[in-house]
Amino acid sequence: MFPIFLRAFFTKDASCKTEIQGADQAPGAAASLPRRQRLAKIVATIAVAPAIALAAAPTASYAAAPTPGGNNSTQASSYAPGEISMIERLSAEYLAKTYGLSFKEALSRVRAQPKHTANAQRFQKKFGDRITGTFIDQKRGKLIVNVADKKTASKIRGCKVEVHVVGVTASGLEGIRTEAEKRLGGKLNSASVDASRAMVVIDVSEEDLESSRAAVKDLKRVEITSSGGSVSIGSAPVK
Repeated sequence: MFPIFLRAFFTKDASCKTEIQGADQAPGAAASLPRRQRLAKIVATIAVAPAIALAAAPTASYAAAPTPGGNNSTQASSYAPGEISMIERLSAEYLAKTYGLSFKEALSRVRAQPKHTANAQRFQKKFGDRITGTFIDQKRGKLIVNVADKKTASKIRGCKVEVHVVGVTASGLEGIRTEAEKRLGGKLNSASVDASRAMVVIDVSEEDLESSRAAVKDLKRVEITSSGGSVSIGSAPVK
């Protein structure tokens, strides 16, 4: 999922609550941080999409420019000046085009991201290594949380939060990556952990594909890729 720049405020919705079963509010919880510090922490965790023009101020208002013939170029024209920022408009247009959403749906996805990010941070703080990875499914507007076991999954509840049990911890994936790197040695071009799929992704040259596959054939959750294609080794993610 391609992350995009966030609007710097939380949208409140009393009908949509996220809960951590059996969790207590710790004195140092993120909710107690000053607003400026919370927002800075959230924005720092999200990458900026290349499609967004950073030269535009995040608070700049947007009014759609009319195209020849009198038709407005974007549905953003239905919003009053100052109601939607330039960053929001560009982000929403990107999501609408990429995922086949209406502009209104895409804008709601943009404005929901701070809440999703805050929830992901809460889950990570509470469950640590048992949170294998989190990402936002922009098509459906949900926060996907990959967890190591059913016990952890049973403790996470929330509006627009979907939990997948993948059967491996975050440190477990890192251990698999380290072992794969050790075995492949000089054949390795790159190695990374795809937390959204709970997979270790290894890139090698096409001529080394078969030998690399043989070298890590007993390792689960490894995907070998090369310029000539990809081969998955071991079990696929469990949803």
